[in-house]
Amino acid sequence: MSEIQFIANDPEAILSETIATYQQAAGETLHPADPERILIDVMAYRENVLRARMEFLMRQNFVQYATAPALDNWGALFGVSRLSDEADDECRLRILNNTHQAIGTEEAYRQRILSLPEVSDLMITRKSDEPTLPPGTIRLTPLMRAVSQDGVESGAVHTAELEQTILNTIQAADFGVIGPKFIFSEAHPVPLSGRVSVRAVLGADRETLERNVNRKIAAYFGTLSLHYAGDFGAYDLERAVLAADGVLSVAAVDFSNIPVKRPADFYVQGAVTVDYL
Repeated sequence: MSEIQFIANDPEAILSETIATYQQAAGETLHPADPERILIDVMAYRENVLRARMEFLMRQNFVQYATAPALDNWGALFGVSRLSDEADDECRLRILNNTHQAIGTEEAYRQRILSLPEVSDLMITRKSDEPTLPPGTIRLTPLMRAVSQDGVESGAVHTAELEQTILNTIQAADFGVIGPKFIFSEAHPVPLSGRVSVRAVLGADRETLERNVNRKIAAYFGTLSLHYAGDFGAYDLERAVLAADGVLSVAAVDFSNIPVKRPADFYVQGAVTVDYL
């Protein structure tokens, strides 16, 4: 998308125009050391700030440039809700797709199913993607959003109940989709195992420290598992552990054998050993 500017905002041009206006009104030349110049500099700065704010507000009137929360209001207008942890650019793309996609297309199916709070991600496979599928059959591979007792969200293999919920949603009378036969397949969890070495703050309670670290690790892998495209990052895990109360530093994060994901694979937490140094 090409960039656009609604309001010209060149600080030097604003200052020059302000000085010229003053000189014309005062009937005298303004010099850099004149006291009036300080006031004019302040006026020009304030105009620069106001123009930047006006530019921001103008952009909120166009879904192509809007940001949260205005972007979410655009989404509500077209029936698109922001997904958990979804960035503005991803949300904007789904909104733009929704404005010109006819009901019954793959994108319409995707948006309809992803609007369910129980679904965190989705794969749609058609006969053109996999010739072995029977004619008129679409295979859906949803990634279910699960919530632990600690409130941690994570991806999971879907249930039969979720299948029925999805079918009820895409075959509803107000959606108008008829004809295709839907079948389901399961997503494949891929455990990641490794070791994290932690240095604790002096005097930290060991039991509390372990609980805090384990929660941060679980939260990191929970977020990772919510999307098929989620990629493991040792640095990201290190930052998550560093945020745990009682952790002074992370000496090492060793996940040496990361399996390569295939379609419908998603990473989950495997056996993670934490060493306290």
